[in-house]
Amino acid sequence: MRLPHRRAHKGMTIMEVVVALFLCIVTFMSLMGLLVSGRHATVQAQNMTLASQIACDVLEQSRRQDYTTLVSLAPADVTISVNRQGQPGYLTFERTLVVTPALSGSAKQLQATVRWRQDGSWHQVGVQTYVASP
Repeated sequence: MRLPHRRAHKGMTIMEVVVALFLCIVTFMSLMGLLVSGRHATVQAQNMTLASQIACDVLEQSRRQDYTTLVSLAPADVTISVNRQGQPGYLTFERTLVVTPALSGSAKQLQATVRWRQDGSWHQVGVQTYVASP
C-alpha cells in the first residue's frame, strides 16, 4: 500500500494573509500619524517665523523714530496672506509694542509682542531691544 504523496506547500493560509494585512494596516496608520504631526509642526514653525518677522519689523520702525517720541503702541491686527500647499488663505496676528524707561532713564526698552490663534489656543513671540538717549 502506498502512502499519499505529500505535495510541497504552495501559497499561504488565510491566517498568514490576515496577519500580514493587519501588520500593513498598523504600519500605515502609524505613518499617517507621523505625517499629520509633521504637517502641524511645519505650520507652527511657519507661523512663528511670520510672527518673528512682524515683531522685528515693529522694532525697526520704532528705532527709526525720534527718541523723544517713542511711545507704546496699542494692540493692532496685522493680516497676512498665506499660501499653504496651494491653498490661499489669511492669517491674522496681533502686534503690540511696549516702551519702558531702562538703565536709570538713559535708555528705553522696546518690547514687541506678536500673538496669533492656532488650533484653538493663543501663541506668541516676543522680541526686545534698547534704544539709548541721544
